[in-house]
Amino acid sequence: MNKKILFMVIDNKVKYLSDSDMDHREWYKSLNLDLDEFDNVVRGFILDNKIVFYKGLFKYDNETIDIAEKMYPEMRKKLNNPNLEVYCGVYTNEGEKWEPIHRVDNPNINNRFEKDTNIEKKTIEKSNDIKEELDPLIEIKNNYEDPKIVKRAMIGTIIVLIINIILKIVLYKTNCLVLSNTLDTLLVFIQFILLIVSIYLYNIKNKLASITSLAAAVTIVLTFNIFDIILGLIYFIFMIDQSIFSKIVNKIVKK
Repeated sequence: MNKKILFMVIDNKVKYLSDSDMDHREWYKSLNLDLDEFDNVVRGFILDNKIVFYKGLFKYDNETIDIAEKMYPEMRKKLNNPNLEVYCGVYTNEGEKWEPIHRVDNPNINNRFEKDTNIEKKTIEKSNDIKEELDPLIEIKNNYEDPKIVKRAMIGTIIVLIINIILKIVLYKTNCLVLSNTLDTLLVFIQFILLIVSIYLYNIKNKLASITSLAAAVTIVLTFNIFDIILGLIYFIFMIDQSIFSKIVNKIVKK
């Protein structure tokens, strides 16, 4: 089977898409479904005689495996091909051909990660994104591979930069911000540098942008002014999960 077919599992049913230029996200959106839930949707593709299930950035977990085991017999029947191999997850490595990871339909096959004793307990995701270093402490729900997420992050950072400039001017004029201390002056300077660098990195689609944005939010909070703390916390939350703000905006629009 050389023709690529996309599929998604919606309401315990498999939907198929072929002969289309849409990717999974565009297809999901065209179905008028909640985009905030997209990363949790089990989906995949059928190509080269393989059915590959995954979620998020080609990762998989116990739920993905369970759904794959449940759905693949019906899919083989639907596609009239009992020889389709069934996998979960995709190993993505620059410079190499992307290969599926975990074989579902034949437990005797050696899986790529079979030596990992925690394979059934953890979500596997092969990504070169540097934000993974923050995952043990912070769960970043924004998918910074998504151009729309990146665009909103850049716009949000520009807005925060403008608000921060206005806020600092007002606080300085009202003597609420004293820059006589070298450390305080340096902290304010670092805020602006990090925000400007973040905007530039978002513009060139550099993955470090999410890290510099979070660092900027922290430095804003460390100014220890109530207005800065509120601005920094809102920006920090926005950089971790934009969906929170999307839901608020949607509710406001509906009302």
